[in-house]
Amino acid sequence: MSPRAIALTSVALIGLFHDSRAGDGPAREVDRRVDQAIDIWSSDHHTVVSREAREKLVLDAHTAIGETRQQHPNFTANEVANVVPSAMAAFLTETQYNATAGTLPQLVQERLTGYGQVLPGLSEYPTLSVNVSPAAPPDFVVSINGTAYTAGSSVFRVRAGLTQVHVTRGTHSPCDRRITVTLTGPNVVACPL
Repeated sequence: MSPRAIALTSVALIGLFHDSRAGDGPAREVDRRVDQAIDIWSSDHHTVVSREAREKLVLDAHTAIGETRQQHPNFTANEVANVVPSAMAAFLTETQYNATAGTLPQLVQERLTGYGQVLPGLSEYPTLSVNVSPAAPPDFVVSINGTAYTAGSSVFRVRAGLTQVHVTRGTHSPCDRRITVTLTGPNVVACPL
């Protein structure tokens, strides 16, 4: 098993997801585990998942759990929740370069049941590349729709639509660009600083 697979399996096993209606504990646990899976995937792929896309992915994870429980009532919520982190990583990997992939519920069900065909569908989170020149040193900061990301980050997963990109580097004049990010791309912004 690869280190990434071990890490995602560990994320899946952290805590138990209980079939409980009291409080938000189970929902928060799913949120935390999905967030950790996204963090691991982002680190492995040197790609930032924007706050907006991350929030949508967490909502999608809850939807996937609900749909899977309806279609496969013999599995507990805990069993379903345990496969969500690896399904999330697969979803992000399969859609990294704006390619087609199964939906998150399909990927969850495939992992849970060990069978089933994953049908193609477009990702809602296309890749946006910000090409800063010169690229070295990685001391530039990219902000997307007002959210600043880690210095040196240049590849992002964002929602399709009009996107405001702001890049700063030391004493250089900032680079401001607007791009309509599409599902099919290419979505590239050039910023000479």
